[in-house]
Amino acid sequence: DGRRVGWIAILFAYTFVASVLPVWLLLQPRDYVNGHQLFVALGIISLGVIVVNPEVVAPTVNTDLPADTPGWLPLLFITIACGAISGFHGLVASGTSSKQLAKETEARYVGYGGAIGEGSLAVTSIIACTAGFAIYLSRDVGATQGLALWQQHYGSFEAATAGATTAFVNGVGVLAGGLGIPESIAVIFASVVVISFAATTLDTAIRLQRYIISELGVEYKVKAIQNRWVATGIAVASCALLALSVDRGAGGMMIWPLFGTTNQLLAGLTLLIVSLYLMAKGRPFWVTMIPMSFLLLMTTWAMIINLDRYFGSNDWMLLVIGAAIFILEIWLLLEGAAAIMRVRAARAQP
Repeated sequence: DGRRVGWIAILFAYTFVASVLPVWLLLQPRDYVNGHQLFVALGIISLGVIVVNPEVVAPTVNTDLPADTPGWLPLLFITIACGAISGFHGLVASGTSSKQLAKETEARYVGYGGAIGEGSLAVTSIIACTAGFAIYLSRDVGATQGLALWQQHYGSFEAATAGATTAFVNGVGVLAGGLGIPESIAVIFASVVVISFAATTLDTAIRLQRYIISELGVEYKVKAIQNRWVATGIAVASCALLALSVDRGAGGMMIWPLFGTTNQLLAGLTLLIVSLYLMAKGRPFWVTMIPMSFLLLMTTWAMIINLDRYFGSNDWMLLVIGAAIFILEIWLLLEGAAAIMRVRAARAQP
């Protein structure tokens, strides 16, 4: 436990330094290396699938459901995130990606390229976590094979939410083995890729928190928190206090159940901003307004379900935080509706 807390302290010290440095000094070159790691991993997994040709035994629609399984609506649309749409990416695009463009026209190349790359990673990860991991599991379970093995491993909803990283790295090891790469080396490489992207996400998130805190300082004329060192210190300290609030530094997991809903809610609000921009420019805006409406419907529905569950289980911390997020959502939606009416009125004037 002491070593775990020590590593957490080292990571937060790193994120503090990384978040105050200029983007070009650390974030950009490190992400450049991470990008090449991603392309290598995608190539290995894709070629491994062709060579190994693993069988996907999971049913297209699973009708043999455990008693504790929730309905797929709306939870499906707050579970699938980065490979499809993610609100965190809206913050990254405005906070760090935009600072690395030489000219505005590069935004389409970077944005679409990133979306295609992450979608490809999502598909290959699913294959690694299903077909590849199934081969890995079958080595230790004797006669249990195929669909029976899948049903045994995912015997409950809790089992489906655990061990995702293990499933991925071991699945990559199996698929890479088909290319002649030693499985142990492939597993280490896959682990490094996962850890690298986790580290990238960590210091990027702290940097974005710094921006938000500084902007709050500008908005409410609090000069102290406009300083990047002070804002970064607040961001790091708040995260560290949360992480270390329980044993083994796992405090962040206390609010993790809210991540899916909050992340996709932020994605819906990002689409709302894009819709307002397109509307103001006289461009077709329904291309973003329709998915925005669907996403906000799903996230609002999911939040109501979660709040009811937190109330029933007396989980007051998640209930209070979730309720605050829900109130902010309603407030922002009302602000968005008022902005839409203002834009329409302005465009109606001769």
